Amino acid sequence: MYFKGLTINHKHPDFRNFKWLIKARDKDLSFRNCICFDEQSWAATDGHRLHVFDPPGNIYEQGLYEIIAENKFGIILKQTTQDISIYPDYKHLLDYKHINRLPDVVLETLTIDISYTRLVRLLPEDKTIQYKYFQDMMYLDILWEIYLLEDNKNVFSFDNHIGIIMPMRM
Repeated sequence: MYFKGLTINHKHPDFRNFKWLIKARDKDLSFRNCICFDEQSWAATDGHRLHVFDPPGNIYEQGLYEIIAENKFGIILKQTTQDISIYPDYKHLLDYKHINRLPDVVLETLTIDISYTRLVRLLPEDKTIQYKYFQDMMYLDILWEIYLLEDNKNVFSFDNHIGIIMPMRM
């Protein structure tokens, strides 16, 4: 059986990037169970967080991709026939560089609990972020720049990765 898609095995240079990306998808909503590639960026969202990855070069075909299988050895993506326009418009969230960068918070992946506590203490009193979303953000073992937007969205940025976590009221 032939289908349009991608197989990303554990030796692929972007394997960990894709593993990080698909952590933000919603398995219950059909269009949010997909990840999106549009022109230059891969994106995944569940409505509470957004992960965006810009791979070097443009070797992928634009569209929505359903996750067929995912484990420690690889990821199989199948391109869907759905129009890319049904995917949530996330691009307007990506213009954040002029907003408050949080003071240098050392986010150590070996001490995720301590890093999470440091970050939450910098947020407004009535806001917090889900610990699971923070753990997923730290999956890549990279040093993030963190921005707090006016509407209290938390933006994690590093090179060609952007992650946004929506705040929750306490």
